[in-house]
Amino acid sequence: MTFCKEMKTLVSAFLLGLVAILLAACSRDHTDRAEIKREVELMDDQGWDFVEMVGEAHGLPEGREIRYSDDGGALMVTAINSGANGYGNKYEEFKKTFKDDGFDFLEVKIVTSPADVYSLVFRKSNSSEDAATPNQKKKQNKSEQATPRKPSDLF
Repeated sequence: MTFCKEMKTLVSAFLLGLVAILLAACSRDHTDRAEIKREVELMDDQGWDFVEMVGEAHGLPEGREIRYSDDGGALMVTAINSGANGYGNKYEEFKKTFKDDGFDFLEVKIVTSPADVYSLVFRKSNSSEDAATPNQKKKQNKSEQATPRKPSDLF
């Protein structure tokens, strides 16, 4: 009888560990991709601070679109993973609204296939007293200037 209990405990622990490993592997941070790092650096050079990525980056970028927050300072972002390219087996849609008094938001929507898109969200202070974002202030303290890059350099 104790052998059965020990076996159940062992199997349960194994399955719990397996689920944890699978969850960790599936929830990988996509912001470590080179094309995303380049986009974040480009926007940072223009005074925008990276907030977060909405959606999942699958495949190579085929196009991009830039949108700004509305007059009220809100930005609604939608990203889609169609599941059609072998990246998951179902359609997923990610939606999030960004609004923070004192900040404007910018979305860089990246298209990776006709049905797959993800978004990089940035913010910048809209206060005249604090026109420089934290990253801009760091750059002001550096003696070197960043080399400007064109969006065409990204892809």
